[in-house]
Order: sequence, then structure tokens, then C-alpha cells
Amino acid sequence: MTAPRSHDAETQVECERGSGHKASSLLHRLCLAALKVGFTNDFADVALRMIGALRHYWARFATVAFLSVLVVLLDVMSAVVVGALLLAIEGTESIPLPILGHYANPLASLPERSAAIYSILLVIGLQLLREGAILGSELFVRRLGVDVGADLRSRISRFTLDTPFETVARHKRTDLVVYGTHFTTGVATFAVELSKLVSILVIITLYSAAAFIMEPVAFVSIFCVVIVLAVVTNRLVLRLEGLSLAVRDSDIRYYNRLQDGVLGLRDIVISGRRGAFLHLIQNAISALKNVQWKSMVIQSIVTPLQRSIALLLFGGFLVALVAFAGESGPIVSYERLLFIVFILLRLYGPVAQLNLARATLLTRAGPVAGILVFLEQLGKTTLGAGFKRPASGTVAQVGEPREAGPSGSGMAVGDITFDRVSFKYRGANTRTLSDISFCAPQGSTTAIVGPTGSGKSTIIDILARLWRPTSGEIRIGSTNLEAIDEGVWRKSLAVIHQNGFIFNGTIAENISMFRQDFSREEIEAAADQASLTAFVQSTPNGFDTLLGGPENPLSGGQKQRLQIARAFLAKPQLLILDEATSAQDALSEDALLRAIKRDFAASTIIVIAHRFSAIREADHIVVIDDGRLIDAGDWRTLMQRPGLFRQFVDAQTLEKAGLPNPTKEAQ
Repeated sequence: MTAPRSHDAETQVECERGSGHKASSLLHRLCLAALKVGFTNDFADVALRMIGALRHYWARFATVAFLSVLVVLLDVMSAVVVGALLLAIEGTESIPLPILGHYANPLASLPERSAAIYSILLVIGLQLLREGAILGSELFVRRLGVDVGADLRSRISRFTLDTPFETVARHKRTDLVVYGTHFTTGVATFAVELSKLVSILVIITLYSAAAFIMEPVAFVSIFCVVIVLAVVTNRLVLRLEGLSLAVRDSDIRYYNRLQDGVLGLRDIVISGRRGAFLHLIQNAISALKNVQWKSMVIQSIVTPLQRSIALLLFGGFLVALVAFAGESGPIVSYERLLFIVFILLRLYGPVAQLNLARATLLTRAGPVAGILVFLEQLGKTTLGAGFKRPASGTVAQVGEPREAGPSGSGMAVGDITFDRVSFKYRGANTRTLSDISFCAPQGSTTAIVGPTGSGKSTIIDILARLWRPTSGEIRIGSTNLEAIDEGVWRKSLAVIHQNGFIFNGTIAENISMFRQDFSREEIEAAADQASLTAFVQSTPNGFDTLLGGPENPLSGGQKQRLQIARAFLAKPQLLILDEATSAQDALSEDALLRAIKRDFAASTIIVIAHRFSAIREADHIVVIDDGRLIDAGDWRTLMQRPGLFRQFVDAQTLEKAGLPNPTKEAQ
């Protein structure tokens, strides 16, 4: 048994924790203060948060910094070799190094020609190593951008497809697409430029330190040049942050307008509003073009401006050293002047790139801020929503387990019971469903009928576990639906919507939902059962014809038959038809309904339909109005008493016969 810790030990642990927290807080404040020196306060806060989000990649940044140190050391070693050669030619037997003292010149004892050859080979070798270090640094930087982009794309994809639907539905779909494309690219670029900035700062710091130790005059010139560049270009660089946010917002507005124009084209054309929507899109394009141009102009100005200023200042400094010579000679010896030139030439590139890196980072402020908001929301919804997903593979068995077939390890679906189920959408003032109670017996067909907006589709969404009831429960047999593993439950059902989604893929892939365990024969048989074969044969490549694009558009009826083929292929224990035949003509609908009744005789079927031809033979009919169950029974029972159901049937019968509806006229 472990002895209990003493009070003193616990106090010591708490003190250590407090010290660690204080150290972390101090480091955070120091980093924030350092960022505020070169950036705006808002961007410094965003950048620091993103650096924290990239902590998994800190080792990459450290590697880039180490390689930058190596580049500088190899450069300095090359300069020392050249200096040693010059001293050897002059006959000097020792090399004076500031602070370090004098060292024997290894080239002094060699013949001049041999010393020159050895020096050239050594300098070439050192420079090749330097280029290797630069290559390694560049590869690390590029790989960092690729990995960050892939990680973010993976996170957004997992959030979209591996998170409870009710959580994903709180986000705008177009925003998720923008996050996974434009914003992800922006954050990857931010990571690349941040690592480049680290490299630039390391190089400038080391060369400045070398100049301070060996030639203080050179250090003063470097310091002055950096200050002048910062003052002259700072306003331009900081302007890029605001422009980046404007570009982000304009890009999202254009994307939304374009999506409206593409996805809503049919309604736009029919309503004669092409010109109006084109005007909206053109306005969005114009706004995006203006802010992009302003941003690009500033980026284009910053680089040549700061390079020109740096070149003029460095050149002026060198001219001054030579020109302003006293009677005792120049301010510095010509040998030292060569070293100063070496340092300044090596610093010219990094100093000029410093503001360029700042400018590029600021142009990514918009995407970085957007991704940070998303990641913070993701963290909150994942950890703070209180939703506990069942462990994979766990399931409360209901009845006898069905035999595992091509559709996977589903389950036998017993009686489906809604017990006082209520539901309210997040942020809504009123309930969509209120105390709904009914039973759909196993192996029966239950129809749900009601006016548009009465809550019928919400019942289906809750049964499919897209949403969770606000109160009440749904039982499958005697087991609460919440206790059943989502994956196992969804393998046991199929839902056919009025407007199902067609994916980018072949006809066969759309029918199989990209599953590889169905044979082509099974897919073709399912298509034949759904009366889809004639359409498939009319396409260029049959079942290998690509869908999801403008080349092979599908009618509403073809989309519905494709979805029905998915159900025939999956052979679910629970089949849900949500206006599944609304786009079919009377003969096609009759054929499909007969095929469904024949092939799903042992399955539980739930039907939502406004056309009563689809529900006439239902075993049980539930009537919903304004989110409440107002009537239930079979067809004969409901038709024998006055009520909403009978009004619907009478109105549809009169409409079919072309006769006026007295109820509608009275209203």
C-alpha cells in the first residue's frame, strides 16, 4: 500500500504547479510583447493563439532554427578560411580573432599555390554544406506547410463526417467548405511564413552578434538599417492586416453568391431573375477584386522599397567608411572593411526578407482568425456539450440478431415506440414536436400524414438519430434508442428522401454509396428493382457513367429511383420513405410501391407522403398537425369519422377530378 503524502509534500506539489503556471504565463506575456513589436495588437493575439495551436510542430520550428544557425556558422567559417589565406599570403603566421585571441595560421607553412588550392576546396566544401543546410531548411518548411494543411483538412473532414449531426448542423455548410479549402491553405501558408520568419530572425541575430563582437561599427550600421526599414515600411505592412480580413469576408460573400447562382439556377431562370442574381455576383466579384488589388499593390511595393532602402543605406555606410578617412588612414582597415562587406552582403537578403515575411503573415490574418474561431468552437462542442457517444461495437440487442449480410452487422428491428417525444430546435421559441406517442409494429407499414411544416420529417430525423429528442424516448422493442450504437442502428435502416443527394462518382458508386463489398451483379439487380435500368442503359458508360456534374443531369424521378435502388441493395430492416415517390408518374409510382411491398414484406416501413396513393394500404396511419398527434388509425377507420385526414383525402379526390374544393373556397 502506498503511504499517504504528507501535508508538506502536497504543499510542495502545489507550489511546483503554481510556479509552472507562473512561468508559462510569463512566457506567454513575453511572446505577446515580442509579437506586438512587429505587428498590431490584434494580430499579435491571433498569431500567438495559432502558435499555440501549432505546438505539435514546435520541433519542426526548432529544426529550422538549428539549420539557420548551421548556415551562419558555415558562412563564418568560409570567411575565416579566406581571411587565413590572405594572411598567409602576406606571411602572417597567426590569425587574430576578436575576443578569442590569436591562433596559428595553418596555411602559413604551405606554399602559396598549395594554400590557395586548399582554401578554395575548403571554401567550396563549406559552401556546399551550407547549401545542404539551406535545402534541408527549405524542405522542413515546405513539409510543415503540407502537414499543417493536411491536418486541418483532416480535422474539418472528421468534424463534418464523424461528429453528431446536430453538432455539425449548427455550422453553415458553406463555411465548412471554405474552412476546408481557402482558409486551410491560408493557415498552411501562415505556418510556412512563420517558420521562415524564425529562420530570418535567427540569421539576423547571429550575424548581428558576429558584427557586434568583431566589428561594432558594422553592428551599428545594421541596427540603423533595420530601424529605418521598420519606420519607413511599417504603415504599409500593418495595412495588410485589415486588407486580409476584408479579402476573407469578400471571398466568403462571393462564394455564397456563386453557390446561390449555381445551386438555385433552376428557380432563378424560372422566376426571370437571372439579371438580378448576375448583378449580385458581379458586385461580390468587384468588391473582392478591389481588396485583392489593394493587398497585392502593397505587397508589391514593400519588397522593392525595402530592398532599395537597405541597399542605399548599406552602400552609403561603406562609402562613408572609405571617404571619411583621417590623416592616420581610414576609420577601419581595408582588411576589416572586407569583413564588414561580407557581413552586410549576407545580411542584405534576410533584412530585406524580414518585412516581406511580416507582410505575408499579415495577409493570412483573415484565414487564421477564421480557423481559430472554428477550432475553438470545435473544442467547446467536443468537450463541453455533454454528449457521450457509445463505444464502437457496443449495442443493446433487440430481439434476435439478424444474419450479417452485405450491408454489414445490422440488427433486428422490433416494435418502434414513440413515448411522449418532444423536440425543439436550438434557439427556437416553440417546439417542433410536442408529446408525440405512437407505435409502429415490427414488420408493418406506418404512414405519417399532416400538412407541410407539421413536423413529419423531424420525426424521421429523430428516428434516424440525426437529432436527439428534447424529452421523451423512442424504444426499439424494449430498449431505448439512445442505448443502441449509432453505427449498428444506421446499418439497419434506409431513408429515401424527396430530394436525395447525388455524389460525385459513378452510377454504381452512387447506388452502393462507395462500398466495395457489393458485387456488380447485386448493384445491377438493385437498379432493375428500382426501374433504373433503362436510364442506366441510356448513359454513355452505363453503370460507370460519372454523376454529380452538369454532363449527366438527373431528373427528380431518376434521383428518387437511384435512392430506392440504394435501399434495394442494402435490404434494411427499417425502410423510411419521405415523399420517396413524389416525382414519379402514377404508373411508375405504382410499380415502385408494388416492388417495395414485395421485397420488403418482412421489414418495418414508415411512409411520409402527400399523395394518398402511397399510404392507402398502410397498416397504421398517424395524423400530425402543428407538431402534435391529433388522430391515428387505419384508412377505413379514419375515413369513417370527420377530421383533418378525411379533409385531406376529400380535397385530393376533388382536385384529381378537377372539381372545386368547398373547404378551400370557404377559407
